[in-house]
Amino acid sequence: MATHSIQSNSPVQVTFPASLNFVRKFNDFADSQQKWAIAYFIGSLMLIGSFFLPVTFLMVYSLNGPVIPFLGISMISFFVSLIANMSGMGIRACLYSFFFSILLHLGMMLSAFAGFYF
Repeated sequence: MATHSIQSNSPVQVTFPASLNFVRKFNDFADSQQKWAIAYFIGSLMLIGSFFLPVTFLMVYSLNGPVIPFLGISMISFFVSLIANMSGMGIRACLYSFFFSILLHLGMMLSAFAGFYF
């Protein structure tokens, strides 16, 4: 096996494109939404509390799924989002909890609809 040496005076610099970093893009988005923090708080209360939570419960109940665990997960995610918004946490934490709660509810709905439960 041959060994190759590189003769160069400049340091090697490895960079990754910024478009691949989802967390950085989401944090930049969250920082730009600081002025809409109250709207996200009210929107999360309305969207999670009056749409996702009851629809998840009704869907799981009507499809004979595990109602109590899914309702518990749903209520915990709602209150995590509520506490994150009411406690004065940063907009990043509020948006992370809000979008995680939406993804969690969508996952529970898909799980109940598909007939498999975790």
